[in-house]
Amino acid sequence: CERGILCLFSRFRLQCESLIALILDVMTVAGVQRLVKRRGPWEMTPGFLDCIAMDVYSFPAAHASRAAMVSKFLLSHLVLAVPLRILLVLWAFLVGMSRVLLGKHHLTDMVCGFALGMFHFSLMETVWLSSNTCQTIISISTLSWSPFY
Repeated sequence: CERGILCLFSRFRLQCESLIALILDVMTVAGVQRLVKRRGPWEMTPGFLDCIAMDVYSFPAAHASRAAMVSKFLLSHLVLAVPLRILLVLWAFLVGMSRVLLGKHHLTDMVCGFALGMFHFSLMETVWLSSNTCQTIISISTLSWSPFY
């Protein structure tokens, strides 16, 4: 985009949308995990860090959900060369597979995590916020109250 105020608002909108999508993803995945309460394939006692990171249950795979959502977000909003696009998709896939190979998730957990991440991306693309709303959210989060004067 051209340099100037429009480019700045476009960047704010992308930051706002990605932040809201990540918060939505964290809340949804944690809620579904607490509701389903499915354990991972290897019965391990969760450690202290697992409890703090809310990584006690396996369904759906949170890492896979966020990796799919972030990669789809970057693929649709950045102009990337084909090799970078392939690496981004490969990265998201390997994030999910690494959790399966570590024994934290079943393969179906990863697949459902990817689907949930794509759903969150699609939802945020559908409910695209206006520039004024994004500017207000960013000003509140940075404690800059200038838009309210």
